[in-house]
Amino acid sequence: MAFEVVIPKLGMTMTDGTVADWLVADGVIVETDQPVFRLTTEKLDIEAYAPAAGILRHGVPAGTTRAPGAIVGYILAVGEPMPALAASRTAAAPPAPAATGATPSPSIEVLDIGRISASPVARKMAEDRSIDLAHITGTGPGGRITKDDVDNYVPTPAHGAGHSNNVQSASGMRKVIARRMLESLQSSAQLTIGSEADVTDLVGLRAVLKAEGIDATYTDLVMLACREALAMHPLPNATWLGDSIEFHADVHIGMAVAVDGGLMVPVIRDAHRLGARELVDESARLAANARAGTLTRDDMEGSTFSVTALGGSGVDFFTPIINPPNSAILGIGRIKDGVAWRGETPMRRQIMTLSLTFDHRLIDGTPAAAFLADIVALLANPAGLLV
Repeated sequence: MAFEVVIPKLGMTMTDGTVADWLVADGVIVETDQPVFRLTTEKLDIEAYAPAAGILRHGVPAGTTRAPGAIVGYILAVGEPMPALAASRTAAAPPAPAATGATPSPSIEVLDIGRISASPVARKMAEDRSIDLAHITGTGPGGRITKDDVDNYVPTPAHGAGHSNNVQSASGMRKVIARRMLESLQSSAQLTIGSEADVTDLVGLRAVLKAEGIDATYTDLVMLACREALAMHPLPNATWLGDSIEFHADVHIGMAVAVDGGLMVPVIRDAHRLGARELVDESARLAANARAGTLTRDDMEGSTFSVTALGGSGVDFFTPIINPPNSAILGIGRIKDGVAWRGETPMRRQIMTLSLTFDHRLIDGTPAAAFLADIVALLANPAGLLV
């Protein structure tokens, strides 16, 4: 019996998903629930699993985008023929039979004697980039050239390095990030303001917490300040609906986490209800899962406000882009030495730069500045953040 490998439905708003990479080669035996392909959607980059044990047959090449429920492959028994993909489920007709009358999988290549073994995707990529496949060493089964081999190929001078640039295909995650960032800028009126916060006492508080076994990051402490400020300023926690404003009763903070090849924004849900240590623990869990690629759909959905940090990279001020459908995002810069004056006496202080980007359609400059000023005040006197 053939078992269908399909694009899973991840959330009510998902409209399509992309088979970014096959994790198991065509024709290889897999076990039930074994990861078989990497799925990229608008919000997630996750692994999809085999519905049964058997022989995996690819129905579409890597890079194919289909609607949820579309068939992209099959799990077959030994000797079981490859079914034709149902056009009504995939929005694409199956490939035409080869001249021999056989119907190979779209990812299986019938080779002539002496022909270079390469996947159809790799062959098309090489053709588009004017790369001779004879110069590439394949890492796939039997030395087959894969799309990654073409992506990673760097020509030597003898192969024309002086005549063309090295062009690489963007990953599925990078394409999603690029699309979402552009859509964010095109669909909202974004404005960024900045301020400096005296975090001398915050630095001391973090040291005390670490001594007590609470490994809070500066981002964690800023999020504690944000949730307090959002209780006083509802607009940065609201959503613009086109002709109305939705004020969210709960605070769900999205925190940007840098991962290999891109950025993920998991969500600390009900941040206003968590104790300080609970928020720190949840932040650590989400960051670890983001880097391990094990975030769930629930981990990624429902943010009402977001934060992002570049202080660890030595950045002071930057202009973060709003994470739709949020109306604001706070950027956290580095902590640096500063000076405050007590009368005529200079005092060394620790200063953090903050960047607030907000949607001017529902937040004006004065209330945005007031919100940012309250965050600055909370960070300057941080003892109340632990209450």
